Amino acid sequence: MKKIILTFPLLTSFALAEQPSLEELTNQRVLEGQEQMLEMVTKIQDLQDQREQDKERVKNSPMLDSTSRDFSSSSIPIQMQSQTQEPPTEQEILLRKQAVRSQNLNAIQGQFFAKNYKGTENTITIDYENNNTYKIRTRIAMTSTMIFPQKIKNFILGDNVGFEVLEVPNSQNTIAIRPKLIGVDTSLAVFTEDGKLYSFYIFSTDFKSWKNPHLVVFVKDKRTTIEKSKDPFFDEYFYVEEGINKLRVKKKEVYKRYKIKAKKQNTWLMPEEVFSDNNYTFFKYDKTRYPQIPSVYVVVDKQDSPIETRVIGDFVIAETVADKFTIRIGEAYVCIEREKAQKGK
Repeated sequence: MKKIILTFPLLTSFALAEQPSLEELTNQRVLEGQEQMLEMVTKIQDLQDQREQDKERVKNSPMLDSTSRDFSSSSIPIQMQSQTQEPPTEQEILLRKQAVRSQNLNAIQGQFFAKNYKGTENTITIDYENNNTYKIRTRIAMTSTMIFPQKIKNFILGDNVGFEVLEVPNSQNTIAIRPKLIGVDTSLAVFTEDGKLYSFYIFSTDFKSWKNPHLVVFVKDKRTTIEKSKDPFFDEYFYVEEGINKLRVKKKEVYKRYKIKAKKQNTWLMPEEVFSDNNYTFFKYDKTRYPQIPSVYVVVDKQDSPIETRVIGDFVIAETVADKFTIRIGEAYVCIEREKAQKGK
């Protein structure tokens, strides 16, 4: 009986050409990280051995005086010398940090890479009402920033072991919550300068959670809105405000007739709106669009003179009223001129 032998020379080449799987690539990266860590540890050990050799060389140096030799060769044991361990050098600490960083911890939260992730899932707005307690989901290795409508006077955190509250410099209506443990909860009470109390239930998660943490929390107060509507000046004034910063503007004093001139390459610096009352001139700029706050100058005798300004929200406010202004950022500038009011208008 004849045997039929079939050969497939191309199968071997195709099999060899197969690409490694994702799991194999991940394992390869982990092995590379472990090799780097071992290399770092070896370097640290070499540094320690070198330091011990240097100490031994100094100890046996002929430059030591007889008193030192007597003490060093004494039969009385000096336990302090044998037990004392010198702290690691800066180079050793740096190498240890690099060894830790080279490890792949595989601790990235998958929710941030979901196909339907839009970027707004980690920001919430709370319309606060009396007698309500609101939940805030935090995550280890991240902070949750809370912005209140008024200046914070005080706060009470139920658990200082599992959480910490950080005060934000130059922002008196903002705090940040940082969890220190996973799977714990506590309460947070915030008191603002206008005498109001806000109550929250805080709990912590980790990267395994399938829900997004609350990284930015805007707290709005319906009570404040209602009180504003009852303000006796509500019909006569309006407010330019941001947080605790507020400037009241009398509606009857508002003047909006201003000419804005700029070269073609500087039109991006033109303000969205210009108006004034009897004390201030307001220039509106969207803070998210500009790299820095524009500088405002008053034109006196065809010369730019610096003027005091303040920033509230999207408004740069000059603390004066004038016929001509120049606004600058770097080499770019814009000229603004107040039109004369026509008679009967």
